[in-house]
Amino acid sequence: MTTTVGETAGETPIDPDEAKGLLLLVSTQEALNRAEEENILRASVWAARSRMVRGHLLSDITLRRIHREMFKGVWSWAGVYRRSDKTIGVAWNQVPLLVRQLCENFAFRISLATEDRDRLCIEFHYELVKIHPFVNGNGRHARFCANRLVEHLGGRPFPWGRDDLRGEGEARRTYLSALRIADTGDLEPLFRFARSERTGNK
Repeated sequence: MTTTVGETAGETPIDPDEAKGLLLLVSTQEALNRAEEENILRASVWAARSRMVRGHLLSDITLRRIHREMFKGVWSWAGVYRRSDKTIGVAWNQVPLLVRQLCENFAFRISLATEDRDRLCIEFHYELVKIHPFVNGNGRHARFCANRLVEHLGGRPFPWGRDDLRGEGEARRTYLSALRIADTGDLEPLFRFARSERTGNK
């Protein structure tokens, strides 16, 4: 099998052993992106029907299941927490505990009904990305989960600039810049980007 998995700014390098988990015969990054997008579209249909997602989104089991549904047709390790450290994210052996704590924390905050719904969901997205639970697909998974969470709370899904964030365009640069600023404690740029309809990435 020949796999060409390109690396662009802000993406996690894939270990050679992990790249062996690719289930499809693809020779270009474009073909891989297309296969992943088709799988994610199927996951969206599944999520809309799933009682697990509607009723128990904030759980370790559900977050792993969502990742599996998003990437199961492409990667053998879909839905499995990473087992090696990356240049970003927490130590791999801390992932399960920190994901559970994240879910418990946000479930409690949501139960209080004292915080802005959209901002709470964007903060959840940011904290999940920061943990970086999986080998790859963490940004797409976190955005997918934030959209399902805000829908569950009665809001609208986030547009995320209405652009493909996998490439090297303006939308991705804006998104990554907002994440870096969020590392300083300021989530406002990330919130503005999530609700933006257009970033000019063409």
